Amino acid sequence: MLALWGLVRIAPVLLRDFELSRDSVTAFGWYTELDQEKDYVQYAYKVEDQIYSGRVSWNDEDSDVYSRHPGDRIAIIYLAHKPWVSVSARSWDVRDFRVREGLALFYIFVFLTGIWLPTLRRHNTQASIVSA
Repeated sequence: MLALWGLVRIAPVLLRDFELSRDSVTAFGWYTELDQEKDYVQYAYKVEDQIYSGRVSWNDEDSDVYSRHPGDRIAIIYLAHKPWVSVSARSWDVRDFRVREGLALFYIFVFLTGIWLPTLRRHNTQASIVSA
């Protein structure tokens, strides 16, 4: 049950990351809101004639938000076939995707093992009864 919960929990992020790893476009956008009281910054970017927006979380350790101003450039990655789905190029790393992919495979393994073991145990119990 815990493995199923883990799969459900990471599935949306894993799907997005899978799509980004296969069908992404790198572009530049601009910061729109840099409120230091919030745990994220907002950005906007233009694809053809449409402007989209997104947000990225940040923290004091690895963020240069204090030296940024609205209008400054930010590198972003968006899906070619869904341009409204984007992430900051700084926050998305294919290595993180590989870690989440590994976690998903682990959860699948545990989930399937949880289904298979009771079935095997029942089969062995029935075989013992028949041979006795």
